[in-house]
Amino acid sequence: MEGKEDKTTLHPHQTRGKSSGTEEKSFKRMAPSNSSQVGRVRQLILECFEML
Repeated sequence: MEGKEDKTTLHPHQTRGKSSGTEEKSFKRMAPSNSSQVGRVRQLILECFEML
């Protein structure tokens, strides 16, 4: 499941579209440098999946 989650990380961001447009760019920039940011984004993604 972890492997699948890594691949689906972009899907919830893409489905949101408008607000994620700028957030996705900053997320991709900070992801490699800030591991804490990745954890936060993962929690957001999990919440998105729960809403779906």
